[in-house]
Amino acid sequence: MADPTGATWQPSDCSRCTVPDILRANASPYLQLHLKIQAGILGIGRRLNVTATCDRHEIPIADPFVGCPKCNAEHPGLEAFLNALEQQPPPDAGGIR
Repeated sequence: MADPTGATWQPSDCSRCTVPDILRANASPYLQLHLKIQAGILGIGRRLNVTATCDRHEIPIADPFVGCPKCNAEHPGLEAFLNALEQQPPPDAGGIR
């Protein structure tokens, strides 16, 4: 959902938008994303601010890539998976370049 108080969307905004990445990482049907585009000083530069809320629990979401902490707590296997991802070092390429 775009913020009506923000600047108007321009096609160049798509290349820097994180919404597609968030939706690939989090498929929650309760995730509600809000986009506000802010024009820079004197019209130079633009900033895209994405915030998220959970429609089910009606709370703001700190990290939309991870999702709602209350929804995640309802699925303990998911929490264990997310913790393992945070603790696992990146895979070694084995010298392949």
